[in-house]
Amino acid sequence: YLDYNLYEVYSKMKEEGKKFT
Repeated sequence: YLDYNLYEVYSKMKEEGKKFT
């Protein structure tokens, strides 16, 4: 599912975003 895949990527990016920020 495209939406599901996008949500997974968004969640991962959000978690990794904390490291970058």
